[in-house]
Amino acid sequence: MIIIEDGSGAIEYYYGKMGKVTKTVRTLIVPNQAVATYVTQWKYDSHNRLLEMIYPDEEKVTYGYNLGGQVDHVRGYKSYGYDYVNRIGYDKFEQRTYLKYCNGAETFYSYDPKRRRLQNLAVNAGGKTIMD
Repeated sequence: MIIIEDGSGAIEYYYGKMGKVTKTVRTLIVPNQAVATYVTQWKYDSHNRLLEMIYPDEEKVTYGYNLGGQVDHVRGYKSYGYDYVNRIGYDKFEQRTYLKYCNGAETFYSYDPKRRRLQNLAVNAGGKTIMD
């Protein structure tokens, strides 16, 4: 554990066996008010990939991975479950080609075939292109 103090309070950092931060406790000291404490937690799998994050308001965000080890969906849970990202697609070079958000917006990525640099990024929402 490491504690860092500043003029507004302190942050405590807790680390897991593989060196990743697993928990932070942020304590804020506000003059003439109660002390506020905010806890954020992270859980990782054996490959050190983020599985879930728990925010101070107790929202839990989970991350799912495909067989190649890349994120393919992101879900949130508080009083009910909901998706942030429904689907993420990748090409044979493991570069992202598609991303679909829970609100229906879709992002398409294309790459230069020789250098594999991003060549075009387009975002569609509600049947319209909103960024190209």
